[in-house]
Amino acid sequence: MLSRSLVNCLNRSIVRSNLCGFSRSYSTATAEHESQDIVTSFKSSSEIFGRPFPNADSVRPSSIEDLVIEYVDPFKRESEAETYFRFTEPRDGYTVEKFLKKIGRGCDAHVEHFPTWEDLMNASSNKMKHVNQIPVQNRRWILHWVEQWKQGRNPVLISKSKSVAKKNLKKGT
Repeated sequence: MLSRSLVNCLNRSIVRSNLCGFSRSYSTATAEHESQDIVTSFKSSSEIFGRPFPNADSVRPSSIEDLVIEYVDPFKRESEAETYFRFTEPRDGYTVEKFLKKIGRGCDAHVEHFPTWEDLMNASSNKMKHVNQIPVQNRRWILHWVEQWKQGRNPVLISKSKSVAKKNLKKGT
């Protein structure tokens, strides 16, 4: 027979071993018999449950590059990746003179500043201001219709009297 203090000591070591990943098979025997079973029946958790990840070696990465995951933006649209077509070539028989006459508002007076179609399509506001001395309203109107042309819309005459802008409304009516 084992003394009570020895049984308590064995029980404390069992608790410690259980915390460290070992378990024992429990029996319904008395404390003395249990202490004898304890000494002979230690099993590791891998012996009881098997290996926790049996195929771990087959999926283990061989290098750090295998761990890198490429980020794919879920919100990226396919149309943004492709560049869209911009119409910069003359179409429907338009020339610089015909284009500026069609948009109206006195822009046809500035035909001499745009000798070629490419000069009109590549014109910037800064160049029109400093080099060509084109007034602000005409400059903005020309650039507006050049952008419309690049997006595929043919020019249309919009007179100021039919414009819906508040600053173009007649005062007093």
